[in-house]
Amino acid sequence: MAAPALAPPNLEAHIILVCADESWAAAVRQEAARDDARVAGLVVTTSPQEAMARLAAGTPAFSHLLLQAEAAGGLLGELVSLSSGEAGPASALVLLGAAGLPPAMAARVAVTVAAPVPGWLARALRPRTAARPGAHSLTTEDELRRALAGGAVRVLYQPVVRLSDRRPVGMEALARIEHPVWGTLPPEAFLPGMEAAGLLRELTIAVTEQALADWNGDRLAELDLRLGLNLPLDILSLSCLPDWLDAQCAAADVPPARVVLELTEPQEVTDPAALGRAAGVLRARGYRLAIDDAGPAQRDPTELINLPFSVLKLDKSVVREAADNAGARAFLRRSIADAHAAGLTVVAEGVEDAEIWARMRCLGADHGQGYCIARPLPAAAVPLWHRAWCAGIPDAPPLDAPHGAMQRASLGSGT
Repeated sequence: MAAPALAPPNLEAHIILVCADESWAAAVRQEAARDDARVAGLVVTTSPQEAMARLAAGTPAFSHLLLQAEAAGGLLGELVSLSSGEAGPASALVLLGAAGLPPAMAARVAVTVAAPVPGWLARALRPRTAARPGAHSLTTEDELRRALAGGAVRVLYQPVVRLSDRRPVGMEALARIEHPVWGTLPPEAFLPGMEAAGLLRELTIAVTEQALADWNGDRLAELDLRLGLNLPLDILSLSCLPDWLDAQCAAADVPPARVVLELTEPQEVTDPAALGRAAGVLRARGYRLAIDDAGPAQRDPTELINLPFSVLKLDKSVVREAADNAGARAFLRRSIADAHAAGLTVVAEGVEDAEIWARMRCLGADHGQGYCIARPLPAAAVPLWHRAWCAGIPDAPPLDAPHGAMQRASLGSGT
């Protein structure tokens, strides 16, 4: 099994190996121990659940997932999804042993290793150009209708945590489309087409039904989380929406108090009074409502903040710009103060590192959401992420420190 160096001099590999066969573990450890190998971190596990939790944590960003397919159990799809690179550079997925993948999974796999031949590992860990989500778009109404009718809509979940003590408080349901050739498509690849074709209602129905099915019964209560659902303005204002939502929640045994309805960006609010009436009906039914995408270039929350909303979500663009843009910081200070005065909870989106975490906490934001906390996760990975985040992998950071800044050293190696 001798092989050249695992990675060329300009590449440091952070590897997680999931295998049931000790010979694979021995081979990888042997190569990682070579003097000329540049492996910054190696985690070896027989547990696909542990691998999912570590990939979900996002820090460090693993460059390679080495996976013996039979060790994945029923979680092969989830592991492929978590290595697809939605949160920054992709983790190249290397399959160990002779195994095939469905086309939608194969579109995201950098290389498949059929057998341990000389040099296999070095070749597997070389940088490669893999298909990336976002390179393709669904633009025609026919394509979009086929995706909706064919069950291609998939829901991922991005956690929201309290900035003061790291406690998870919710997760936002995010729509994706699984294309049979291109793999997972992000929102920008299909939302503009859905809006142009008048299909946002159908998309909303598909996402809501799937999200409530994923989290039916006591699952949300067990994790003490709220579920955020995105609703465009024209759907949020429908007179039939409250009864439909009540029926969906009852069928899934999800209390309305666990659901946050997020007013999404695309449409301008031209009649705040009508929106206030619709929001009031939903709030009276027990739902919480959020103003999403608040920012100077997106949505000014001033005229909405005194309507029956419970949450203000600050758009990731203004959150990121606050480091170098005095205007962005002034907008954030004013919006957070106004929201708190009106009794709203403030969520900062785009919390991607410890510096942003600390800044937004200093500015007064209550909750955070972003890649520093977790990338969007398949439903099966959420409880694993939740346990890992709350317990620490392997160490929980102190309560007065951002979580993402504390994991870097502890996740770099393992056995």
